[in-house]
Amino acid sequence: MTKIYSLTDNLMGKLLEMMILPKGMA
Repeated sequence: MTKIYSLTDNLMGKLLEMMILPKGMA
């Protein structure tokens, strides 16, 4: 369970970064 959670957490973090970074740069 912890491994799956960490994996999903990493994916969500990457998605958030991809969505937030472009907005901050724009």
